[in-house]
Amino acid sequence: MLLKQFLLPALFSFSVTAGPVAEADPEGGLAARGDYAVNCGKDASWNAYARQCICKNEQLKFVQRTLTCGCADGKTWNGHKCAYDCGKDASYDDYGKTCVCRDQGKQFDGKSKTCSCTGGKTWNGHDCAYDCGKDASYDDYGKTCVCRDQGKQFDGKSKTCSCTGGKTWNGHDCAYDCGKDASYNDYDKKCVCRDQGKHFDDKSKTCSCTDGKTWNGRECAHDCGKDASYNDYDKQCVCRDQGKHFDDKSKTCSCTDGKTWNGHECAHDCGKDASFNDKLGKCVCTKQDQSYDQYSKTCSCTGGKAWDGHKCSYDCGKDASFNDKLGKCVCTKQDQSYDQYSKTCSCTGGKAWDGHKCSYDCGKDASYSDYDKKCVCNKFGQHYEAKSKTCSCANGQVWDGGKCVDKCGKDASFDDKSGKCVCRNHGLVYNAKSQQCQCAAGKTYDSHSGKCVYGYGNY
Repeated sequence: MLLKQFLLPALFSFSVTAGPVAEADPEGGLAARGDYAVNCGKDASWNAYARQCICKNEQLKFVQRTLTCGCADGKTWNGHKCAYDCGKDASYDDYGKTCVCRDQGKQFDGKSKTCSCTGGKTWNGHDCAYDCGKDASYDDYGKTCVCRDQGKQFDGKSKTCSCTGGKTWNGHDCAYDCGKDASYNDYDKKCVCRDQGKHFDDKSKTCSCTDGKTWNGRECAHDCGKDASYNDYDKQCVCRDQGKHFDDKSKTCSCTDGKTWNGHECAHDCGKDASFNDKLGKCVCTKQDQSYDQYSKTCSCTGGKAWDGHKCSYDCGKDASFNDKLGKCVCTKQDQSYDQYSKTCSCTGGKAWDGHKCSYDCGKDASYSDYDKKCVCNKFGQHYEAKSKTCSCANGQVWDGGKCVDKCGKDASFDDKSGKCVCRNHGLVYNAKSQQCQCAAGKTYDSHSGKCVYGYGNY
């Protein structure tokens, strides 16, 4: 019975054949049974004894998922060993298990791997300190920036110190700027002008008189110019010459309503040609019929009339006279038209004076046709030129003494029946461009026969 228990397991172990089988590794890798190689990637190799992939660099750890080797615990390979990455501004503190900035006081940022001052402080080259600019320093007790110039206010945005409340720095403290004309009155809490009576302008920091007054060297007084003086009762400037009007803009006195100063009073100036009529209330010309011009203060005839020595009459010039019935100037020569601007008479509509009446000027070669309403050449067939007022044959024709005919040259003559130039030698053809007679194409002239023949003729 004891022998049976020993032989049966032995028999089964030698009778079953199995291939290599990979088993799960406690570290997540794959172990293997058998002699075949396991894929460990390029950075590691299979260790049969340890039954797992071992990195060639013993400091690195094998990662089964990616078949690669890398540093563990958040470390990175720096070329020599696995170490924590603290950037260029910090180093790893093994005791504190954290990155520590090389500049004491700076705070390490794990995301950007950089060191910087916090809490509004900046690095001054030695430590993290509050930036108060060049005009102030930090007060640890008051926990704020304090200006070096006492009285100035610190501006956190611009990091500068300046006076506030309308005050300016005078070199010693913050004081109100009242300019050179005034000084600050602590009782009234405002700038007061040194010249009593003047008003202080806060914008320009100057003092000046108001209400139309000016400084006369002693006080603010109304400026009425040299022609007037101020009347305290009427509260206005009054002219010294009674009757004159004071102009506040120019500070001068003058007569108004068209009047002028005659040395005693303001009177109407009507010039030398007229006098003022109190009843009519206007200037009236001395010469009857003439009209008064208030701008030039002169009298003259109007409506186209002129003074003839006795009265105003129409001036029609030497070529016309005024017709009372028609109420206009009429030319002495019948048919002529009157020009009111030049006061002259002349023929119009293209007509000219022929010594007796106005007629159309057609020149010596033509005469005016009342039927055709135009100039017609005396020689039938000729064309009239309006600009030069001459007649001539048109379209290259010439006058042969009786009519206009085409210019046919010495070898041809104009044929009335055909209405064209015909060669005197009927065997030839007329060339209108050269005005010569010649044989038709392909023929030559034979002088013996006097005809056009094919081939070479005799000339």
